[in-house]
Amino acid sequence: MQQRGTLTMLLEPEPPTLVALTNCGDPSMFVSAKVTEGLLAYDFDLTPRPQLATAWSVSPDRREFTFRLRRGVRWHDGVPFTSHDVASAIALLRDLHGRGRTTFANVIAVRTPSSHTVVIELSQPAPFLLYAFAASESPITPAHLYNSGDASASPNGAKPIGTGPFVFREWVKGSHVAFERNPHYWDSPKPHVDQLVVRFIESPQEKLAAIETGTIDLAPGTPVPLDAIRRIKANPNLSLVTDGYQYTNQVVRLEFNLDHPILGRRAIRQAIAHTIDRQTIFAPPTLIRLPPSRSWMRRDYRAERMAFACACTSTMCLLETVTGAQPNAWHRLSLPGHRRRGENARLPGLYPSHLH
Repeated sequence: MQQRGTLTMLLEPEPPTLVALTNCGDPSMFVSAKVTEGLLAYDFDLTPRPQLATAWSVSPDRREFTFRLRRGVRWHDGVPFTSHDVASAIALLRDLHGRGRTTFANVIAVRTPSSHTVVIELSQPAPFLLYAFAASESPITPAHLYNSGDASASPNGAKPIGTGPFVFREWVKGSHVAFERNPHYWDSPKPHVDQLVVRFIESPQEKLAAIETGTIDLAPGTPVPLDAIRRIKANPNLSLVTDGYQYTNQVVRLEFNLDHPILGRRAIRQAIAHTIDRQTIFAPPTLIRLPPSRSWMRRDYRAERMAFACACTSTMCLLETVTGAQPNAWHRLSLPGHRRRGENARLPGLYPSHLH
């Protein structure tokens, strides 16, 4: 396949750094993997496949991971890629990366028996580790650019050098980041475009207009209002795909501060849980229908909730007991220090469907 000009991608908000080493937010992860690479890549079914590592094995006791590295790879500044870079990067990820501190917590040593062999030793098995080596999650960075000074303040975060398919060209703050095709990329003839431009657009209206007019070629993360999805799907010049997010299996949850004098009371938490109308939350216009889920912490949660519902069919029967609230009326629970300025946690009166 021949190169086909420039690909323009939409990204919002603008990342604080272009290397996902000290920042694990989505914007940084999106751009970092265009320049840096991981030891492994993953198919849509999360099957590991080679990237900077061409082969790997796990010891019978699952406490050693051995990687054979790709030969002939060079950093964008011409320095050869070696096992020393991998050892340095894993140490930095363990110390600086938001998730890396947990992911690599069991790493007690990274040995480099040869320039293209890396052995990661663990204090105890970590079966998940084989799925943690993607470029966006655990980027392999050049040791020669992080071997002195504060790694979190390295200029490589703003002008990255990697082994990946694109070479950094410029970062115009508030506007865009531009990359050029790496002519020496080990996986030639990739990439299939000459330039990659990542644009930052804040306005929802401007984002939608840029997508519909073709100014933007790729817009990850559904960066438009949900009510515009049907319009986009009906546009013959646009495609809406849901693949590509299998690796970002994030869990988003609401947790209570049990030390809070109000939220520490079980009946209050039950009242809040009883108020949530799951059917409304998961009803259209949600783009992808997801089954309402219950607590992942306790398997008996459903039975407990049903018993609770039978014993107390309204939120207010709990609030009356705990706070003396009047039935069929809104009751405000002030949560000082745990809300936005001027806001209270508002619980509805009788019916869960009153939740706004």
